[in-house]
Amino acid sequence: MLEVSGASLFRDKLKERGLLPVRTAAEIFPISDLQLVPVCGDGGPWISGEELLMRAKKVGADLGQGQVEYMLERRDEFPETWELCSLDFPEAVRRNRKGDLCYPFFYWNGEWNWDFALLDARHPATGRLVLPRRG
Repeated sequence: MLEVSGASLFRDKLKERGLLPVRTAAEIFPISDLQLVPVCGDGGPWISGEELLMRAKKVGADLGQGQVEYMLERRDEFPETWELCSLDFPEAVRRNRKGDLCYPFFYWNGEWNWDFALLDARHPATGRLVLPRRG
């Protein structure tokens, strides 16, 4: 079976959905050096896309496309405790053909899958921002 890289998977889906780059971060961290932070800092059930971006900036969740591609190739390394939530990457936001902003996220459905969510939507409290562990 031909092995497909995370970068190829990510870029194929970008092309398929017509998603264009808006901004990206460059640094990539090993899975073991990552931590998750709830998207809803106040414990509420939902958060808006604007609040999601502000929360990501506040906590330093600025991982971009390179991190998502890296993680696509290493989904088997995700800790079991991550299966209870989605892993959101609002800093890897893209614009689709209609002009909507979308960002990649991973979710557990018996195995790790991934897709894009509309930024202009309600985001559930089960979402987690992914960021590097600090010192």
